[in-house]
Amino acid sequence: MNHRKLTAYGILLALVFMVSRAMLMAAFSSVSYVIMDTLKDIPRIVVASIAYCLAVKTYSSDELGLHRRFTWLPFAFLAAEIIIDLAILPSAEKHYTPIWQIAVLVVNSFVVGFFEEVLFRGLILQSIKKWLGVWPAIFISSILFMLFHFQAQRLEHFPSIFLYGMVAAILRLSGQSLWVLMIIHGVFDSLTPFIEGHVPDEHLKVYYFYAYGVYAAVAVVIWLLSKKRLES
Repeated sequence: MNHRKLTAYGILLALVFMVSRAMLMAAFSSVSYVIMDTLKDIPRIVVASIAYCLAVKTYSSDELGLHRRFTWLPFAFLAAEIIIDLAILPSAEKHYTPIWQIAVLVVNSFVVGFFEEVLFRGLILQSIKKWLGVWPAIFISSILFMLFHFQAQRLEHFPSIFLYGMVAAILRLSGQSLWVLMIIHGVFDSLTPFIEGHVPDEHLKVYYFYAYGVYAAVAVVIWLLSKKRLES
């Protein structure tokens, strides 16, 4: 299948989910965040399944990262995020969250990780790479990943979303396993509600400032360490 056409299909799938998300948010505006996020898992799984089928039909498992090979680099990225979260946690307000809600949020976060990695670091990244090359693929897929979140995230989150997309794309194209990226994405998204929901806005601004800096630094380090693999 034509790589440009596959890129268009990937973008179309992202738009289909965005429309579904908007319809769910309008139809069930009165339900809790936990229930709403669970409802979104239905179109996530459907769209991810279609993206997965399109990707594996065209590209090999090695090209998509559907293997078990990885190094310490993705976990260095995860460690940087956890350190930032631990630094900001002392300023969090005490708030009781039922265990079942925590469990549901964690499961939903890993569904998000599977969905977004298959779509953006699987189908879209690989099709743009085959069409335009490595660096256009990294940059364009990260822009698309950032824009994909405009309904669900505030504008101040966009730089970190873009940088996350850059790091994840560099890791994937340097040979890291897509399965590992799914796990790391799930852990990231599991931590986010407990930071953003309980930390005052003035402390969140500091959190974002350091997050952007760390993400940018990690992106540069990973790029330098992965440069030869990316260019090969």
